[in-house]
Amino acid sequence: MKRKPPTKDEKLAAVLLEYQRLLGDPIDREQAKQMTAAEITSLFQWDHDVHVVNRQSDDPKVYNHPTIMTPRLILQHREKTAKKDIPQIAKGKRIRADNAQHTEKMAAKIGQAVPLGEIVDRVMLKTKQKIQKRKLQGRGFGGWRAMDGTPRWKRDRKRRASAKET
Repeated sequence: MKRKPPTKDEKLAAVLLEYQRLLGDPIDREQAKQMTAAEITSLFQWDHDVHVVNRQSDDPKVYNHPTIMTPRLILQHREKTAKKDIPQIAKGKRIRADNAQHTEKMAAKIGQAVPLGEIVDRVMLKTKQKIQKRKLQGRGFGGWRAMDGTPRWKRDRKRRASAKET
């Protein structure tokens, strides 16, 4: 009789049990034997390390990528969300609101009644232009070295040429 291969749910349940054991907070093995794969996976929630509010992209492939998700027991996930995530998200919102308010005040002072998005775009463009203008310019080497190692200058060549003509 041929054995059927494990399903993705069964594999996920096994990985979650092993992960919890490695964390030092194992789920009792005897209790786990009495549970189905779906019941084991229902004990866990997926925690995003990068918050959806603070993400750089609206692409679900980015903010649901496995590298930024951590499985946590439901109680641990609720505690982390309440103590760490919610205050961090609120702080980000406060900072963005204060920055927007400051930008609007500065625009009003210089007499610009421009929507905030355009102001941000202008600031980013000016910042890019400043960065591009900062490239160092060398003065160049206005000459060469003779075979004996002595420096020769273009200006000396011009002087010698004008001296020969006269």
